[in-house]
Amino acid sequence: MLGKARCLGQGAALDRSRFRRSLSVCPASIGPKRRRTKEACIAELRINDEIRAPQLRVVAPDGAQVGVKTLQEAMWLADQLGLDLVEVAPAATPPVARLMDYGKYKYEQSVKQREARKNQTRSSVKEIAFRVKIGSHDDEIRAPQLRVVAPDGAQVGVKTLQEAMWLADQLGLDLVEVAPAATPPVARLMDYGKYKYEQSVKQREARKNQTRSSVKEIAFRVKIGSHDYEIKRNKVKRFLENGDRVRIRIWFRGREASRPQLGLDILNRLSEDLAEVARVEQEAKLEGRNMMMAFTPIKKPTRRTDNRTGGKYG
Repeated sequence: MLGKARCLGQGAALDRSRFRRSLSVCPASIGPKRRRTKEACIAELRINDEIRAPQLRVVAPDGAQVGVKTLQEAMWLADQLGLDLVEVAPAATPPVARLMDYGKYKYEQSVKQREARKNQTRSSVKEIAFRVKIGSHDDEIRAPQLRVVAPDGAQVGVKTLQEAMWLADQLGLDLVEVAPAATPPVARLMDYGKYKYEQSVKQREARKNQTRSSVKEIAFRVKIGSHDYEIKRNKVKRFLENGDRVRIRIWFRGREASRPQLGLDILNRLSEDLAEVARVEQEAKLEGRNMMMAFTPIKKPTRRTDNRTGGKYG
């Protein structure tokens, strides 16, 4: 009898562990009805800078296995291919991320959902619509009346929620609440998936055009030789040509701290040698036994080449 009770207790613990694992697959499934939906899981996907895992198993757009990469390597690969990095299986070890055009994917999903709404039979006039909120996911429109705006900007007029949803279905568009604080709230008829896709394309183009710079630091000694000075000067020049900012530090040892003019002479000489590629961002400043000066590039950085990985996907 005791052995039977122990077995029942272990079975109950196993069932509870299976239930917890099933809920951990999709955080959005934890709700009043304990029901997972594909749309809820899609809304929880982490994209690009939202990914926190240090390592990822990267999958190519055609489904090929790229391999386990660090987050920085995966982000670099996505930038080179002009795609987004989407974490599709965060519960895996390591998490699985796929290279894809996420805006196009969302657009195709919205088209499928709209086609499904057209084909299904409605038993009630209550429907779910999109609501635009900065920093959160799509929610349901709750206002009983809306001021509806056509896709070309023309005023349709004040309509009830049911009338506005019927109009959106007839036109094959989405109803998007763009000004919820107005009285009544303003909603626009638009293809919301296409709008999100165009926004993602613009953001990707902006990421391509922006220059990613970092701050490099080079240390000089007061009694530096001419040959060592030229080597460090060329190194500083190379950093500046790549678009990085450079901070120069003059280190004073012992009684050298009583003669800061020696360090200032080195910084002035360096600023004259780099006048064609850089400008002084921060003038010379003495901090304890260190004298600091910062330079910033004045020309467009040259394109960097990265030979860490080879092949199509690294």
